[in-house]
Amino acid sequence: RTGYDLKALYLLISGTGLICIGRFVPILLWPFWKAWMGLASLLSMVMTPLVLTVLWWIVLAPTSLVLKVLGKHVMDLSFKNGAATYWIDRDPTKDNPKLFSRMY
Repeated sequence: RTGYDLKALYLLISGTGLICIGRFVPILLWPFWKAWMGLASLLSMVMTPLVLTVLWWIVLAPTSLVLKVLGKHVMDLSFKNGAATYWIDRDPTKDNPKLFSRMY
């Protein structure tokens, strides 16, 4: 047998054993679960800010810069003095349910 066959056999046996323990005597796996959840909590404290920072600098910041250079305003944030509402009226012809059947 090659080294890969022995590793696969070892993983199969250990995986089957863990499944059986988890199914029939789950209390034995409680300390491992607790440790794994502790590690997951620590990883989430690092990875969440890291992923959000990367997302901010790779997606949102360049998009914002491009829109600013092009002079686009995605949202109308201007103050309308004396306006009763900021609601934008929708064209009633776009409310036809038949338009929603094949949107793409």
